[in-house]
Amino acid sequence: MTTCPAKPPCISSPSPNHSRRPNSRIDTIVLHATAGGYEGSLAWLIDPRSRVSAHYLINKQGLCHQLVPDSEKAWHAGRSAFRGEYGVNAFSIGIELVNANDGRDAYPEEQVRACAELCAHLCYAHHIPRDRITSHYTISHALQGKTDPKHFPWERFSSIFREAIGDVGRDVLVLDDRESDVPLHRVGDRLFADADRLAAAVGFDDWEFEPPNAEVEAVSFLEDLGFSVTRSGVRLVASRG
Repeated sequence: MTTCPAKPPCISSPSPNHSRRPNSRIDTIVLHATAGGYEGSLAWLIDPRSRVSAHYLINKQGLCHQLVPDSEKAWHAGRSAFRGEYGVNAFSIGIELVNANDGRDAYPEEQVRACAELCAHLCYAHHIPRDRITSHYTISHALQGKTDPKHFPWERFSSIFREAIGDVGRDVLVLDDRESDVPLHRVGDRLFADADRLAAAVGFDDWEFEPPNAEVEAVSFLEDLGFSVTRSGVRLVASRG
């Protein structure tokens, strides 16, 4: 699969509660539960007095509203940190799921499917690594005591997500010096990576390099395999197809 997964239909419901991102980086998706009903949650997220928002709201029937453009910073995370980096609003997309968040209110199949298909689209469109889809609990429990989305069916979500995104993981690759599966390191102006791990990441698991732990210059290696590579500091986004 080399095309972007389709974005589920979304109703435009603009919220004034957003601001500019500090830069163009978007590499995390945060799932939330509203802890309230559909109409009330939508009204709250677009009310300027609330000072809160998310990029998307998905109701129990799978109906999606886009409240804030992806390019803007929505106000969904509050005090938060992910993998040692604070202020998650700056680099994330927030998705609110209508749910009471009491551990008993179920997430219907239609809602889970819409969320998974939206995440597949966003991961492809913004080059977001799959392991950076996370929860409000993960980023804010220690700082704010957040618990959502409580009892979200992650296994079912992951199954639908994999179905929607197909083998795009081999067509889009994000590398950096922090969290990627193939860490980069800088030597002068060039970026290097472990040859075996980089080859495996793009689908060539059977390639062997000598000597063991050999390194390759990442940009040239990927371009030779037909990838288009863009660089920002010690971060590469490689795509093909």
